[in-house]
Amino acid sequence: MGVRHISLAVLAFCLSLPLHTSAEPVMVRFDEEQVLKTVLDWLDRKPESLPLPPRGAAPVPGALPVAIDPAAFEYTEPRRQGDSSIGRLLFVNASGDAESCAAVVIGRQGLLLTAANCLLDRDGNASSDIVFVTLLGMAAQQFYSVDCLAYPAEWARLPDPQAWRFNYAFLKLHGFATFGGVGITNALPPKKLDRIGYPDAPGSRIQMGSESSVVRVPGGLVATRSDPMAAGTSGNPWMRQQVVQSLSSHYDPAQPEILLGPQFSSATMDLMATVAEDCYLPAQAATPRE
Repeated sequence: MGVRHISLAVLAFCLSLPLHTSAEPVMVRFDEEQVLKTVLDWLDRKPESLPLPPRGAAPVPGALPVAIDPAAFEYTEPRRQGDSSIGRLLFVNASGDAESCAAVVIGRQGLLLTAANCLLDRDGNASSDIVFVTLLGMAAQQFYSVDCLAYPAEWARLPDPQAWRFNYAFLKLHGFATFGGVGITNALPPKKLDRIGYPDAPGSRIQMGSESSVVRVPGGLVATRSDPMAAGTSGNPWMRQQVVQSLSSHYDPAQPEILLGPQFSSATMDLMATVAEDCYLPAQAATPRE
């Protein structure tokens, strides 16, 4: 039997309640020596001259529990943006190569939101030498090191595709007080969202944005229509009126036109509050996937 596309009206009746994580989050703290060394190492690397390939939205087989007709979405072509709250998260992967993701500043406490797969890949390899850079490649670029980070334990513990609904993480920046950020909510997403961030082309320095209508997907996911920008860098925030509702995460290879992001829950907000308090809870190592 062929795959049938489900209508938006029918899909609305299929939605499950927002999913909550009950396990303690995975947290990592960095001491003063690590913080200073990371920034100095990146200054020596001169990232403005590096290609910094982005860790893009990932193909995850079986991620879409239902087929969605791409024609159901309204969307705009990417256009140039200049949102100062969104920047590059730079890190070194397990092979020792530099990569990048997008991250957005939340509020005025030096918090960052990004995708968890930028910090821990699906093979269990943790990123190192993590810094946040605003205005990369410009005269006014600034580097910020990280005091601590946290992501849901489910990201490390669950198998694919279930883990991807927990693909988000928060970081606390070291001494960050230059400017405020945007808001965040776990409310149901509006009918349309702006996806703002960076394309998936290596070396791209231009911040882009596009608008798409939104479909909630059973299993705690949000779907938008992919485009040359939105299918790019992991962590690109999805916002409306300067409030983040989700972020660029992954897609199902069976429907590459549909880009997926996590539906934030009360557990998301609890995780953010924990990081805002400098990750005071006992740090927890990642546990094996089920």
